[in-house]
This record gives sequence, structure tokens and C-alpha cells, in this order.
Amino acid sequence: MKITFNITALVLIFAAAVFWGCNNTGKTTLLPLGGSGAGYNAGDVTFMNADGVGFIMVYVPAKSFKTGVTDTGTATISKPFRIGETEVTYELWSKVYTWAIVNSYYFANGGTMGDGAGDTPQHPVTTINWRSAMVWANAATEWYNTFNGTSYTCAYYSDANYTTPIRDSRDGSYGASLNPDNGGFDKPYIKAASAGNLDMANCTATGFRLLTSKEWELAARYISDANSDGDISDPGEYYPGAYASGAVADYNSVTATQAVAWYVDNSGGCHAAKQRAANALGLYDISGNAIEWCFDPLYGGAYRAWMNGGYGSNILSMAVGGGTVAEDPFYESNLIGFRLGMTR
Repeated sequence: MKITFNITALVLIFAAAVFWGCNNTGKTTLLPLGGSGAGYNAGDVTFMNADGVGFIMVYVPAKSFKTGVTDTGTATISKPFRIGETEVTYELWSKVYTWAIVNSYYFANGGTMGDGAGDTPQHPVTTINWRSAMVWANAATEWYNTFNGTSYTCAYYSDANYTTPIRDSRDGSYGASLNPDNGGFDKPYIKAASAGNLDMANCTATGFRLLTSKEWELAARYISDANSDGDISDPGEYYPGAYASGAVADYNSVTATQAVAWYVDNSGGCHAAKQRAANALGLYDISGNAIEWCFDPLYGGAYRAWMNGGYGSNILSMAVGGGTVAEDPFYESNLIGFRLGMTR
């Protein structure tokens, strides 16, 4: 596992080194962030730091993989990407949110700390609708650039030429109805090589964004590409569809599932990040804790995808191959948060 530090001051590098000495496996080869993926391996991590808060992005290579609870389907992710080690914590959300609201950003609400019952900044942020998760990803990109002098590009725009990032998720006159316009907050233009793109498959943005459901599933299933053949389809290379991510047996095993996931039978509510075991990529709470918004438009674009069961879901919902659930982009619940992605 390679560890990348993408920070600007030596003092922060030292602080990150102390952090990793306590929390990681000890492999500390440093690589620059960026590039097409050459020299990177599954599970390599980049420590991001801005405005006094650190978070981790994990590298996932492009692979073909099995889908469905019985592993009878297939899907292919053609570009490597990075995924948040944890669901977006309230600490990270609030740092970006505080910066954003004084820099011409507007949100439907300020988010909730976990389930709202005496939780901490290390709990996932919840009660965020899809619109606000998407707009916050743009804000996080601009926030990170401001504090680090980087030039990551936003993913979501209101104009076909990608000059104006979407900065407002307030429902306004749309309320509980869909905004059908190209470039609106329910149908953003997505930065691409050519103008007017609405397809995430063509995304060229280098900043933060929502994951697609298939990116999420690849990261949830990945163990290794043992024979380096470009897919993870051989036994032992992936978590089967009936397993929670990181589990050693299928969802019928309470012991195996509870080792990696918070769900209705063991949670008692939302939990702080990193309290259950990680999966093979080092990702926490892929199954359980907060349900996670993904980008995908479903049913003609009227709904948006979410993946994995949450702390209020049953044990069956912990299975990584259980499929995509859809909800209105304006829907809010203290069961639902999100996880960051990055095309790098």
C-alpha cells in the first residue's frame, strides 16, 4: 500500500506521519497525486488536509467484476478512481460548509451529526439530500484549492461550457418536485472533453464528486486481482454479492456481518466512523452505518441512487450485491449520508 501526502507544509507532513504511525500498516512509500494510475495499486491512500481537517482517499483500479446477490451479472469500470476511506464525517462536512456559505454557496440545510442523538463530529453527516451532496462536492473542490493552491476542477455545472459550478441546492420553487432543466441541480452538466455533457461516464473533472453505484460496488467487492487479468472474478478476488463488504461469510452469519457493519440488530443508532473492521481496500462502513447517495439518475432521472443498508436496515441489506435503491433527489433522512469520489 502506497501512501500519498497531498499537503503544502512540512509541519502537516509531520503530523500526518504521526497519524499514520498510529493508524496504518506502516507502508509509507510516497507518490504524487494524479496521473492515469501507472504505479498505483489497489488500496493506495492519499492523505488530504485543508483548513485543519484531514481525510483519506483510497485508490481503486479499473476492473471488471461480478454483480448481483448471486454474482451472475457483470460490470466494468473503465477508469481508476479514488474513494473516501469513510463516509463524509460531520467534521469534514461542516468545515467545507462553513467556508462555502461565505463564498457564494447555498444549501438546503446544514446537515445532522449522525442520527442527531448526542453524536460527535466523527459521525457521518446525514439528513443531506442528493442535491446538497452534489453541490457540497463542488464546494469541497473549491475549498481544497483555496487552502492548498491546487487546481482541481469541479464536476457539476449549470452551463454547457463548464464555466459556472452549481453552488445552490436550495429547493426554492421546485420544492418536492423535479427540476428538469439541463444544468439545473437535478440534471447538472458534468465536466467533460466536449461541451454539454450529461453523462458521468465522460467526466474529466479532477475534483471531488459523488461515486457512481458501480464504482461503489467495485470498491465494496474488491479483494485483489490475483492473476492481474483485469477482472476480479476468480474465487477469493472479490466479496460475493451475499456478503457484507469485508465479511468472511455471507449475511446469514451474524458474527461475520456484525464484525464489519452497523445495522438494525446491533447498532442502536448511528456510529462514529471506523468502529467496525475495514474491507480489503481499507474502507470502513461500506456496509451499514449511513446509507450512501450515489450519482446515478434512475427511472428517467426522476430519482437518484443510494447504496448499502444503514444502521436502521436489516441484515439482508448489508449484502454488497443487493442492488441499487432510488429516492427523490430532495429526500432527506438521518439514515442517509454520502461518500466522496475522485477521478484520479
